[in-house]
Amino acid sequence: MQDSNAAAPAITETLATFAAGLTFEDLPDRLVAHMRMSTLDALGCCLVGATLPWTRMVADLVRAEGGTPEARLIGTGDRVPLAAAALVNATAGHAFELDDIHRDSIIHPNSICVPVALNAAEARGGASGRDVVTAMAAGYEVATRVGMAGGIEHIPYNLYSNLPMAHGMLYSAALFFNGDTCAKLLNFSAGLFSALAAFALGRRLYGRRAGLWAAAVFYSVTHVMVASWSAGTD
Repeated sequence: MQDSNAAAPAITETLATFAAGLTFEDLPDRLVAHMRMSTLDALGCCLVGATLPWTRMVADLVRAEGGTPEARLIGTGDRVPLAAAALVNATAGHAFELDDIHRDSIIHPNSICVPVALNAAEARGGASGRDVVTAMAAGYEVATRVGMAGGIEHIPYNLYSNLPMAHGMLYSAALFFNGDTCAKLLNFSAGLFSALAAFALGRRLYGRRAGLWAAAVFYSVTHVMVASWSAGTD
């Protein structure tokens, strides 16, 4: 009987060998330009994310743990151990949820690869820009390929993807058992929930006033108002 895992070490070794042997000369000009853009994007995300409460909690934790100061926390300049700096900075990069995404692997590579490459270069006493770009490119390649190998088949089965179908099923049941009133109440609750979600996201990203505007704009859409109040029964 053939071992189903027999090919796994060869695949892993191939990917590791590629990443370890990658040089700047291997990178197309278009890729180098993209890495530079990704660096600016990631640093912008990190600077904003560093101000958010959940990032500050992680930063406070690594400061309390102490250790050899090897790399800086983006946005504060505090020096902490390399692994701790990478953890905090990667958390900051994704904290605002505006970092890039590779759709086929559902990976946010720049919030991971950029802080890790910069922190690793700092901990080693410095590195050339060419070496940092090469490291980031290798990180992008490995992360997205591992993500694609894992597959995204689970995505259609999560709560958010099934929410519209679940709402439709509950709406149909309400019509069948209790008539218009229950169906309208269910639809109104769904519309209100969506408006609250818009408010929560707007407040998280831009402040309370932006959240209120987001909810108001959402609920001012004619289709939303009609669907929320009538439930298609009038």
